[in-house]
Amino acid sequence: MHRAAALILALTASIGTAEAAGVPSYPPKDTCASLSGANAFRAALRLAVSRRSAPALVALASPQIRLDFGGGSGAAELRTRLSGKDGPALWRELEQILPLGCARQGQTLVMPSLFAEDLGGSDPFSTYLVTGRNVRLRAGGSASSRVVSSLSWNVVETVSAGGSGSAWRRVRVLPSGPTGYVAGAYLRSPVAHRLLIDRTGGKWRISAFVAGD
Repeated sequence: MHRAAALILALTASIGTAEAAGVPSYPPKDTCASLSGANAFRAALRLAVSRRSAPALVALASPQIRLDFGGGSGAAELRTRLSGKDGPALWRELEQILPLGCARQGQTLVMPSLFAEDLGGSDPFSTYLVTGRNVRLRAGGSASSRVVSSLSWNVVETVSAGGSGSAWRRVRVLPSGPTGYVAGAYLRSPVAHRLLIDRTGGKWRISAFVAGD
């Protein structure tokens, strides 16, 4: 029994961690709570998203809310998109955003907090945040492949897709970490959908719900 336990400990110790190697990590932060009314607004936002209620979400948005970089804007357009064919994907984006922190930029709330981070000049279109702790970096594109390292909220650069159905991505841990495969479900782009929230007429309102750059 003691030998088996020692073997397990030895195998565990042999798996490196990016954190132990001094690789920067960017876990979700909350620097918004100190702003008056921010917590109450976010509670209303969480409720609207949990219910997937388009009217409730639109009520939290600015009448001029920006929805893309091609001119799409307005509360009526937001309602149309949430209720249309793209609605399920937009609700999933909102559900993913909410647990990922809130950063304060001046008087603006930014969600997720990753969007406010300085990632050291990395290309936002080829880098991703590993969303979670102890996410396995594997030698191949499958769950049965050897574990190379363990990642926790680290930034990686994609090298290529890999594994069946592109469920895995071959990545390099930045700035100079190892290369391996991570399940795509754990990767989030810095320019994926985010929320910008500003105070308008004394009330917090979503001023932008956009993706891209």
